[in-house]
Amino acid sequence: MNRRQPIRVLILSLAVFALLLPFAPARGETYSPWVHWSEYLSFPRDQELKTFQPRDIAPYIVCTPIFPNTTMYTNYAVDFRVDYLPEHTYLCIGNFDLDTASLSSAYRTVKRDYPGVAGYAGFQTGDAGKPNGVILTIWNTYCTDKKGVTHTLRARQIYPENNEGFEIFDASVEGGFVHCTIPFPWERYKNYRALLQCANQEGQNSRIIFWVCDLETKAWTRLIEFELPYERTYMKDTCAFLENFYPTSAGDVRSMVLYNFRVFGRNGRWIGAKEAYFRQDYDHPGSFNYGTQSNGFWAITTAMPNRCPTPQQNIRVRIKEAPTGSAF
Repeated sequence: MNRRQPIRVLILSLAVFALLLPFAPARGETYSPWVHWSEYLSFPRDQELKTFQPRDIAPYIVCTPIFPNTTMYTNYAVDFRVDYLPEHTYLCIGNFDLDTASLSSAYRTVKRDYPGVAGYAGFQTGDAGKPNGVILTIWNTYCTDKKGVTHTLRARQIYPENNEGFEIFDASVEGGFVHCTIPFPWERYKNYRALLQCANQEGQNSRIIFWVCDLETKAWTRLIEFELPYERTYMKDTCAFLENFYPTSAGDVRSMVLYNFRVFGRNGRWIGAKEAYFRQDYDHPGSFNYGTQSNGFWAITTAMPNRCPTPQQNIRVRIKEAPTGSAF
């Protein structure tokens, strides 16, 4: 375990303690596939990038894994690698919803700003010269009681301590939420495992814990932890996406490789994903491609036009094998 991440025993589920044990590959795990990117996109030359004046951000690509016969889970994991990582890149490893059944008996209505989205976690780059980082965001939950009074339920940061990196947004263009952003030195060409845990303990509020494992050193790091304002919840409907969030770098090429998707379901078993859907959201201009190679799901983008044929939207793709064992 990373030395700067102390574990406090009182709050975590048994699944968390497994992260203290020696790391071992699970059944069905695969290594990161090496994607021959030039086969899928014609790379812009340096001179083209210098003269290119983007009007918008690059295409926004979503990958939604399919977990057979599993709708809710307490653990979600995915391995990833980024080969092309310019500034203003956000790799969301988990855009997830949270079950609200525990609130339904106490309130007349329960909603969030975005139906189907309770939070997301991922890795990002900022402006040139600034450190890379990680982010965890949890949207507010709005509950209206039987008297018609609406209550705002907001997550609370547990780690890092002293609210390092913590911010509250109550009236942003993306709605009301809290998030934590902290530096983390993730790198291109390196393989990582991201893990999101929804820790439930009887009589206590649920917690969302964001971990990362360096697959070379096998060291786990607890990144961010939030306490949710309700009990007994589960993650569901999780996807990943690749985003360019500022247009000045939109012409640069970005890529992602995702592999070894798996979740720990309510049935007490790890379930891997052999299939996923790819789509482009928001129709930002430019070129993009996506697909599978070996046992990985990949995507590549640039705001420069006519760099590759446009792939089918909402395409369902399949790999040969998926992991069936634990992520840790």
